[in-house]
Amino acid sequence: MNVTVSKRSVAFLPPEGDMLNAFANALRRVVRTKTFEQITVSEIVHEAGYSSRTFYNHFRSKYDLVFWSYAAADYAYLEGMSADFAGSTFPDRVLRGLERLEADRALFLGAFRDRIGPESLCMTLVRHGVAVIPDYIRRRHGAAAVTDGVMRLVRFYVEGVVCELALWIAASNPMPPEMFRDFLIEAIPAPLCSLLLETKPCRRKEHRK
Repeated sequence: MNVTVSKRSVAFLPPEGDMLNAFANALRRVVRTKTFEQITVSEIVHEAGYSSRTFYNHFRSKYDLVFWSYAAADYAYLEGMSADFAGSTFPDRVLRGLERLEADRALFLGAFRDRIGPESLCMTLVRHGVAVIPDYIRRRHGAAAVTDGVMRLVRFYVEGVVCELALWIAASNPMPPEMFRDFLIEAIPAPLCSLLLETKPCRRKEHRK
């Protein structure tokens, strides 16, 4: 099952399991000895103890594997939607994502270096964000809230966030996760604030008054 070609990528992520975690952990071990760019899928599957065919039954590339290791928690959360969805705010979700990225900084640093092409981690994260954020809005406010204009703003915001993530992982932006989370929340376009946040703390909007 491929994790980057679906219209709503998060809905088709393979669930966590021993085999897929073995691939992710193998990649983390291999990246300690060589750069991400040098790593091949053959090395990953050899380290994991599985076949290449098994790997490609779930992932198209090593970028897919990196994305899965980042987004699997979101997959499990969204697939198990229930009343407790309201218990996790948008800023909470952003912070959890940043903490996962920081915990695997060495791995993501290499993956973020390639920012061009449909299989790059940057493009995959953009597709993921453009699927997840409207779904979050839809479940909080109803399908009518996800207009064409909202979708354009979401894509604009997500693309900017992913660029900033790449800089943050490269340590060009030294903010700790909590401060960086606040920076990303501050950057939400004003029309999206009431859709994504529990209150409307768009300070940029307040400053204009």
